[in-house]
Amino acid sequence: TSLPTPQPTPLPTQQPTPLPSMTPTHSPTVTYDPTSGTSKPTGPPTPSPTPRPSSPPSGLPIHIPSSPAPSQIPSPLPSSHPTPSPTPLPQPGLLLSASSIPLLVSEDGQLHTAFNVALETEPLSVVTVSFVSRFGGLAFEPASVDFDYTNYGAAVAVGVFGVDDFVDQGFSHDDAVLAFVTSVDSLEECIQADRPVCGQAAKYANFSKGFQTSINAEIIDDDMAGFEFSSRSVNATYDNFGDPLKSGILWIRLTSQPKGNVVVRLDGLGPFTNTTPPSLMITPENWMNPERFAIKASAPTKSRPFCGNGKRFCPIVTSRMESVVTLGLSSDAYYNGLGSDISVSVNVTIVRDATDPPVVVSSSLSNVLNSLEIQFNMAIQFATS
Repeated sequence: TSLPTPQPTPLPTQQPTPLPSMTPTHSPTVTYDPTSGTSKPTGPPTPSPTPRPSSPPSGLPIHIPSSPAPSQIPSPLPSSHPTPSPTPLPQPGLLLSASSIPLLVSEDGQLHTAFNVALETEPLSVVTVSFVSRFGGLAFEPASVDFDYTNYGAAVAVGVFGVDDFVDQGFSHDDAVLAFVTSVDSLEECIQADRPVCGQAAKYANFSKGFQTSINAEIIDDDMAGFEFSSRSVNATYDNFGDPLKSGILWIRLTSQPKGNVVVRLDGLGPFTNTTPPSLMITPENWMNPERFAIKASAPTKSRPFCGNGKRFCPIVTSRMESVVTLGLSSDAYYNGLGSDISVSVNVTIVRDATDPPVVVSSSLSNVLNSLEIQFNMAIQFATS
């Protein structure tokens, strides 16, 4: 018996929906199975299409979650045409220069020097630069210099000289040149000069506020602390009785101006010689004025008359030589404890009477006992200077 020939199942007329992101590498093959009477595809399995998100039912609102706000504002993209920076205004500046620093000068004028001064930038109006000494030991020529827009960069030489004072400050002492700048910063002055850059000119009015422009200097000193005497030797006398007769006069003054009062006394005298006054006070104001010492001498014994027999001559040595030096006490370090390099000789001698002292010849009371009569052997004469 022959089996009926099965008819193949017709292929669906509708093509499957293609995958959204994948295209098959080859078309599928359909094979008929006579046992089951069905047809099935053969070959590589067709990948399942990626499920699409279902659309919300119509009429319902659509919720789109909002993105979180950024924590920082993003930097703008650089422009292809950057904004040009504004031109900075010129700053004032002062130039001080010298071939050697510190500047070296002397009080006696044998050493002097110079420095140069100029402005760094064009000023708005006239600028005056003035010079002073920090401690007063320097002098300048000229004492000030003027600059304007025509010469601000041209260096000007300023001479520096030591001031000859009278104070001993050692071999040398320090000082400094201080430069001060003044200007009115007048825009009107600039415009009247028909200058094209008034808006770009430097302002110098406040340049010297808050700081100083300076150059250090060293000054060779020509003063020396010491004592000056009117004489290297004085004479003092005493009489036959032993008391001072004529004083030796010594004038003394300082060789330099002290920074404080100086007490001066004479040292080296013996016990029977003294000075009037015992000491002198010399001030910085009167240091050039000579001061007077009177040196008084007496007989070298406390006995009076110093010759016990009352005669003009006795074995006691009557002449002697002494020497005296000065000693200073002061707040000025150069005078405190300073002694003189030289000493002054004091020659002490006796001035004898012309004759021996008178001798009592007789003495008696009057009859009424109310008077005493004394008779000497000669007229009384006393020693004179």
